[in-house]
Amino acid sequence: MVWTFGMLALRKADLGDFYAEFFRFTVFTGFFWWLLTNGPRFATDIMDSLRTLGGMATGTGATLTPSGIVDIGFDIFFKVLDQSSLWSPVDSAAGILLSAAILIILALIGVNMLVLLVSG
Repeated sequence: MVWTFGMLALRKADLGDFYAEFFRFTVFTGFFWWLLTNGPRFATDIMDSLRTLGGMATGTGATLTPSGIVDIGFDIFFKVLDQSSLWSPVDSAAGILLSAAILIILALIGVNMLVLLVSG
């Protein structure tokens, strides 16, 4: 503000220019001060609402956690193991391999979500 008023004084600006610059500086600084003060709350509200939407979309509940994603993978894997039988070894092996791949992918998604939550 001192620099701006100094430059206005060197240009021999009139009193209206000083008031206009003071008003613009006050509004600009006040807005960014308000944004810095309330920004973390906005960020956590946005992250929580997106987690709630994700949890409702998957049917796991209102809050979606990284362990909840991995739990879905384990549920799929154990259901496939329960349905496997020795009478159809090729089908059982294919199901186990596919469910293991799904478990690994969901574990990677859970780790990625955990990293994003920690960085947020």
